[in-house]
Amino acid sequence: MAKTLNDLGPVQIPSKRVSVTIASASDLSVRWTPAEAAEMIRGYLQSQKPDLNPDFRLPLEELPMHEAWEYMRVQVFRITEGTFVNESFLISGDTMLRLGTAVGGPGLTSMEVSDLDRDGGAELLFTYGFGSGIHQSRIGMYAPAYDKNRIYEAGTAYLGDTGLFKEDMSNVGVRVVESDNATGVLRYSDTLGHLAIHQHENQVRLVLQVAWNLPDDLRQNLTVTSAPTQTGDETSTVVYEGISFTFDHAIAADVMAETVPATDEQEPRQTTKPAHVWFSLNGYVLPETLHKPRIVVYPVAEFEAISEYVGKTIADLRQLLVDRPAAPKAIPFLPPFHAGQMMRAQVAYVGFQNGTGVRFLTQYAQAYLPVNNHELFYTFQGLTDDGNVYVAAILPVSHPTLPTDQMAYEGDLDILVQNFDTYIAEVEEQLNAQDTSSFTPDLSLLDAMIQSLEVAPAWTTAVPPAAKRVDDPYPGWESYVNEQYGFAFRHPGAWALHEGANEVRLSRGRCCSPGFQDSRRFDQ
Repeated sequence: MAKTLNDLGPVQIPSKRVSVTIASASDLSVRWTPAEAAEMIRGYLQSQKPDLNPDFRLPLEELPMHEAWEYMRVQVFRITEGTFVNESFLISGDTMLRLGTAVGGPGLTSMEVSDLDRDGGAELLFTYGFGSGIHQSRIGMYAPAYDKNRIYEAGTAYLGDTGLFKEDMSNVGVRVVESDNATGVLRYSDTLGHLAIHQHENQVRLVLQVAWNLPDDLRQNLTVTSAPTQTGDETSTVVYEGISFTFDHAIAADVMAETVPATDEQEPRQTTKPAHVWFSLNGYVLPETLHKPRIVVYPVAEFEAISEYVGKTIADLRQLLVDRPAAPKAIPFLPPFHAGQMMRAQVAYVGFQNGTGVRFLTQYAQAYLPVNNHELFYTFQGLTDDGNVYVAAILPVSHPTLPTDQMAYEGDLDILVQNFDTYIAEVEEQLNAQDTSSFTPDLSLLDAMIQSLEVAPAWTTAVPPAAKRVDDPYPGWESYVNEQYGFAFRHPGAWALHEGANEVRLSRGRCCSPGFQDSRRFDQ
C-alpha cells in the first residue's frame, strides 16, 4: 500500500512505444556527501535570507535516483527538518538548483529521467506540491542540454496532487493522485496528459498536453501559471484567455490565472459579480498584508447590468480618464469594498497595450485609522479602448516612512481623529514626494507590468454567461453618494441623514445594509 506520493510506483498505460537510447554520462564527477551538499545549500539559503542564523541546522537526505546519476551525474537532496523542511535541491558538479517549493505542502513528489525530445540527452522531470490554502501541484524539468543553470516549468498547474508515470524514455505522463479518506492509501487515478518539449526560435518550453477526454471536474482544476522567459529569470509572461502581461520577479515568484464563475444570482447584490478572470500573484514580495495581490478583469456590459452602483462607478471612470485631473477628490474603484477610500497618493494616468487607466496608492477603512504598510496598496483602474473590459489591480505596497500597521502608529489617535483631514493631507503630501523606487515593490515595476497588459478584443465572448440582474432586495431605500470621499450607501427612506464636516450620521443607528458596519467613509 502507498501512503506517500513517493511510494507510488509506475503505472503502465498502453501506447505506441518508441525506442530511445541515452548514453551514460562519461565524466568522472565526484558525488557530493550530504554534509558537503548541506554547506552548498546553506550558502544559497543565506543569500536568499541574509538574516538567517549562520549556524542553523540543515539535516539532509539524498533521494535515491539511480538513473539521474547514471545518465546525468545529478544528485537530489531534501531537507528533513526545520524551517526549510521538504525543500529539495538538485546538485550537478558546481551547479545547484532548487526544485520547486515546499511552502505549505510536501514539496517534491515524483521524479523521472526522460528523453522527451529524443535527442539522446537526458532530462530530469519532477512534480512538486505546495500551498496549505490553495494546494497545487506543478511540473518542472532540468534539461542541461538546453541550459544547465535553470529549471523549466510547465505553464499548467493542477489544484490537487499529481505524480509522474513513465512508459518509456520519450513518453512520460502526469496522473492525479488521490487519497482514500478511510485508509490514507494513495492511488493514481485519471491521466491529466503527457509531457512534451516545444522549441521555437530558440525558445524552449515544457508543455503538459492535456488529455482530450479529461473529465470536466478535473479539467476545472487545471490552472495556468507563469513560466520564466527564455531570455532570463528576471521576468515572466502570463498568457490566459486572450489576456497577457509580463511581470518582474522582484514583484512575485509566479502568477496563477483562473476564470471565476458568475456569482449566484441569489447572492446579495452587493457581492454579485459576473464571470471574470482573476490573476493571483504568488510569492509576492510583501507576504503578510491585508489585501491579496491580484489583477482582475471584468466584462463591462455584464458587470454594469448587475448593479447600479457599479454602472455609475464605470461611468465615472470613463469621465475621469477624459478629464484627467491632477489631484482628483475621489477616484472610481472596483470591485466594491465595504469601506471608504481614505486617501489618494502618487496618482498617475497609465496606458496599457489596448487601453488606459489611473493608478494610485490608497487605503480603505471603516473608521479613522492611520495609514500603514499593512493596509496600503497600489491600485490600477482601467478600461480597454473599446470600453468592453474593466481591469482592476490591487497590489500591496509599503514605504519606510509609514508604520508597520495601525498598532505601530506612535502618534495620539484622539488627535488624529479630531484632525483627520489634515492628517490625510500630510500623508498624501509625504508619499507624493517620494521616489517610486523607495516603495516596496518599486512602483515603476508595477507600472511596467500594467503597461505590458493586453486584453484581446474578443475576450468577452469566451467568458461564461454573467449573472442576471436581481430584484432590489431593499425597496424604498434611498441612496447616498459622497463624491468628496468616494463612498456610497443605502438607507431606509424614513431614516434621517445628517452630514457633518468629517462624518455622515443616521438618526437610527449606523447599520445601513448587510455587511455595512459604520456610516462614515463607506462604499457599497
